[in-house]
Amino acid sequence: RLGGWLKSKAASLEAQLKEGAKEIRENTKVIMAEVSDSVAGDLDKAKLVGKRFSETLSGPKEERFDVTFQKGKLGIELDLLSFATVRRVPEGGQGELLGMQAKDRLVAIAGEPVPSTEDPTKFKEGVEMQLKQ
Repeated sequence: RLGGWLKSKAASLEAQLKEGAKEIRENTKVIMAEVSDSVAGDLDKAKLVGKRFSETLSGPKEERFDVTFQKGKLGIELDLLSFATVRRVPEGGQGELLGMQAKDRLVAIAGEPVPSTEDPTKFKEGVEMQLKQ
């Protein structure tokens, strides 16, 4: 009789273990899906933060606009050794009236691109020649 009871209990325990294992597998699948969704959401957030950080490091996007100066003083101070970067825009001059700001860059003069060279001295000479024309 004891042998039959042990076999019965063993079979019952085996069935309970199988049911428990099945429940663990199902719960694991649910947890994995939740973790996967959470990680995907965090990854999307991290990508967005990374993009914003990269944009911050690279500075503002370049905006181009055309201005036409009248004869006379331009009303801007250029740093030609920094590749035609506007150093200062005095108040009341043409530069201010045209909306120029310090750190703006000249990219063309009279429709002609400013000289392209890595040598600041050659650049300065080229721009000065264009300005005289």
